[in-house]
Amino acid sequence: MSPRKQEIFDLIKANYSKTVIRKGDIYVYDGSILHIVEEKKKGIKVSSVLNMRYWVLLLFLIITGLCLGIVGIAVTVLIANLIAIKAKRTKKANLTSLIS
Repeated sequence: MSPRKQEIFDLIKANYSKTVIRKGDIYVYDGSILHIVEEKKKGIKVSSVLNMRYWVLLLFLIITGLCLGIVGIAVTVLIANLIAIKAKRTKKANLTSLIS
């Protein structure tokens, strides 16, 4: 087992001393979610399932994109309404000038 994985194993053991580490368990360590893939006599094989930092960044980008999309649609509708109102005023002005 690599020194890094052994370090993670030792930290998990220290933090979860009352629990038994079994295959299939999931722990959070250093911003990453670790999945215990395989038990070994000398240690464990750890698979980092997700890195939480990337998920937070992805979630932030999705929410930002949705907000920008909603604001963009609202501004487009507002501009279209202003153009339509202006067109109605111009049409009325043209009709009154033709009548008189």
